[in-house]
Amino acid sequence: MQEPQFTRFLQELLKKGAAHKPDTLTIEDEGTLTERLELHNVPYQTWKKGVLDKLFEELREREPTFMSNDGRLVSCIRTVTIRIYYDLPPDASGSTPNDRRLFLREFKKYPNSGKLVPRRHENSMSEKLKWDEDGDHFAVKRAFREELRKVSTEEQVILTDDDFCTIVPDKTQVVGPIPLRESTKFPGLLRQNELHPYICILRAVHYDPMGYYELRPDRTSLFRWSPVGGQWKN
Repeated sequence: MQEPQFTRFLQELLKKGAAHKPDTLTIEDEGTLTERLELHNVPYQTWKKGVLDKLFEELREREPTFMSNDGRLVSCIRTVTIRIYYDLPPDASGSTPNDRRLFLREFKKYPNSGKLVPRRHENSMSEKLKWDEDGDHFAVKRAFREELRKVSTEEQVILTDDDFCTIVPDKTQVVGPIPLRESTKFPGLLRQNELHPYICILRAVHYDPMGYYELRPDRTSLFRWSPVGGQWKN
């Protein structure tokens, strides 16, 4: 992608981000959020221990915006989803990149409880946009930086502007707002999720055949390459 094309690409992303300006409620701190929950009859007092803290955490991370819809409180989230591929170079037999394409999967998590939980997402990873981020590319960069650390070198995957030559919208997935639904995580709250799906063909400089990992206080996520159409491997 030449520089003018790349500039237009970023302008379109910025335009999409700027267009998402719903009439939002002003909720800037945990006290205001608690008041809004009570005003809209959200039974947060009955939530399991730690659930309200999760909503506070989202607020601190500037992820949701809140709206009122027919007396119900709505949490609006914009999410970038990314399918990550890597094309191995042709071998001596002349195999083409298409039959040597790998897909990156998040395949296990190790919570502090020690329980193994297999993860078989359709996407390699996803990242919520912060409400003040104007453009998907900021969230895409942040997702790579925060979630992918090479197993072999422990280096973070830092995307540059050049890497966006290999990132394109995924037209095979649902794009835009998903209909309002009851939140399963926060009972009594409505959730509006707006999806922005992308495909990334990873450049060789970021490729680690051993995979990647993400460390969090409560778990470790592991990412592994598998052939497109191949069998799942634990």
